[in-house]
Amino acid sequence: MPAGETKQQPNGDFTIFLGLSQGWQPTYGRYVEFMPSGEIVRSYAASPPFYTDNHEILLSGIGDTVATVHLFGYELRQVDLSARGGPVDALVAGHVIVRQSVTGQVEFLWNAWDHFVLADWIEPTGVNPPLDFDHPNSLDFDVDGSYVVSFRHMGEITKIDRRTGTIVWRLGGRNNQFMFFNDPLGGSAANIASEFSRMGICSCTTMACDTRRPRAARSNTAWMPGRRPRRWCGSTGAPLRSSPPFWDLSSE
Repeated sequence: MPAGETKQQPNGDFTIFLGLSQGWQPTYGRYVEFMPSGEIVRSYAASPPFYTDNHEILLSGIGDTVATVHLFGYELRQVDLSARGGPVDALVAGHVIVRQSVTGQVEFLWNAWDHFVLADWIEPTGVNPPLDFDHPNSLDFDVDGSYVVSFRHMGEITKIDRRTGTIVWRLGGRNNQFMFFNDPLGGSAANIASEFSRMGICSCTTMACDTRRPRAARSNTAWMPGRRPRRWCGSTGAPLRSSPPFWDLSSE
């Protein structure tokens, strides 16, 4: 079986995704937790009817004991993409954030279909696969425990309250609430991942887009061979009200 995202978790064990899914196909997969010795501990998957996404899983708990699982699932819906030059009955994936116990009992569920619209999908065009309009590719925690998600197809990083599911802020994309300084390209595009430090500093790595073109022309550019990925960071203390600075680190 094909293997995907693999990393070491805070308890010292490793997790690996097993399955064919790339985050939008109607196919099931699962994560497997295993010890450094290779002994399998348990498996994790999004609860039905959702499929399990292959991009990220986080395990949390006390000491070496895992109590909670955080991962992405996705739901497929029939969508009319004719306005974008696509089919009228496309099967499009929208993602969910699932927090559940190690036994699979759902404690929190946040569905992108309830908070975003197809117009937020700015890259790539959406006419051809992959047919997921949001494409989350990283999950992290802010200093207050809220979720911070990088939505690659929306060019956006979103903070989501872990208790209420309310969107706290949106960085990048059509609904950007921040201002970017010292960046002639105007911030993020085609995000690969975002991370938060304990000091509340957000760093983001974006795909290697054609930096000779203005930001508006780059909105549908995915990967340009030979271009370096861009990395920038800054404080997200407050949206537009205080205009927090963001710095482009791609040349450092």
